[in-house]
Amino acid sequence: MYYKNGRQAVVGDHVIGKTASRAGVTAGTLLSVTPGQYACEASVGFIETAGFNDVKRSGGFASAHIHGSQDAGFSGPIMVSGFAYDYATCGDLLHADDAIPVGNR
Repeated sequence: MYYKNGRQAVVGDHVIGKTASRAGVTAGTLLSVTPGQYACEASVGFIETAGFNDVKRSGGFASAHIHGSQDAGFSGPIMVSGFAYDYATCGDLLHADDAIPVGNR
């Protein structure tokens, strides 16, 4: 399996790109790749933050951390962050090193 620019996809890579059910661009870690499928052959894990009431309505995260806003401490809005994942097609992803060059190479 290969990323959009032809680089080989390896489980554990940090990736950036579009996933199946999230709007916009997602940055995360490539969790799995299933050769032979034509769509959604990859799984990308990432940290997601949402309002506490939104998480209660949607069923929540597998594991979550509850915290107040940084501006107002625990008296501010309560947020929940936790691990989430979504499916993707490798052709819609880039390795993070290729998407965001850092320093001189």
